[in-house]
Amino acid sequence: MIVAGLRDGRKVVLAVESGYRESAEAWGQMLRGLRARGMGVPRLVIADGHLGIWAALSQVLPEVAEQRCWNHKIVNVLDALPKKLQAEARELLCRIPYAPTRREAERLRDEFRSRYGRNQAKAVETLERDWSA
Repeated sequence: MIVAGLRDGRKVVLAVESGYRESAEAWGQMLRGLRARGMGVPRLVIADGHLGIWAALSQVLPEVAEQRCWNHKIVNVLDALPKKLQAEARELLCRIPYAPTRREAERLRDEFRSRYGRNQAKAVETLERDWSA
């Protein structure tokens, strides 16, 4: 599914198609279909960590800016933590995407690493994976 977030805050479903396991081919076909129907180049694409969408974007819309979905990122990090730590960690993680500056987001990331890095290395690794994206 592809949903557009418009400047006025509305969300519009652009395409819903079944594809083979989120492959680059399936995503590429969907993106090419949107281009054929007149869609311009979006300013930003936000998606989860599946490689198919990113591979297709590099082929069909190489000029578009990319960002990983923070909701997916937070859920994946929390999944790497024991249940007893998840509520506290969620509070810190949810502040990161709303940080007013990149520097503040990095400070919060480093705080997470300091708090959980010693005993929860997988959670820290999950947070830091794709950080630049």
